[in-house]
Amino acid sequence: MPIKLNMNGKQVGAQLRQNLEAQYGLMADASRSAIGEARDFVRQRGEADIAQAGNFSKRWFKSLQTVIDPSRGRTINIALNVFHLIPYAWVHEKGAIIRGKPLLWIPLPWANTRLRARDYARQKEKLFRVDREGKNPLLLGYNSKTPLYVGVESVKLKKRFHLRQIVREAGRRVPGWYRKALRNGRRRKRK
Repeated sequence: MPIKLNMNGKQVGAQLRQNLEAQYGLMADASRSAIGEARDFVRQRGEADIAQAGNFSKRWFKSLQTVIDPSRGRTINIALNVFHLIPYAWVHEKGAIIRGKPLLWIPLPWANTRLRARDYARQKEKLFRVDREGKNPLLLGYNSKTPLYVGVESVKLKKRFHLRQIVREAGRRVPGWYRKALRNGRRRKRK
């Protein structure tokens, strides 16, 4: 059995529902605005962090994803998902040791190539190995006789990205962005 409450001839329930819906709308808009600010913050700082980390191509910037979920609608249950499309990007976030099987062939600076040693041998010229006593082996070009790659057992990659710290910083700022958006929404409503 529904209960109806009247004051001065007006139904209080309908007025209360209308006020609550208006408040929920303000909170939902403020939530979406705050998450949008967080997305922009993470995107801008993340790209700057990747650029500062070294010689990374545009692919690394484009692969940093910041997705708001749900993408549309008026709700306060909203989240920002931050991830990288390059599956091994975590190596630069945490650092790692990469071991060869048995060796990793690293291009020498003057080789001026981004090709793997096996691909270089298929596309440019054949390679041959030179073992040196007490030193790492080299791969030389068959025709050019120039050292192109050095063989190492492992490579230690240091931490280069700080994306988790950037996301945490954005998380700390969300309440402030939310309060600001809520204040601005209330001002607009009064006008």
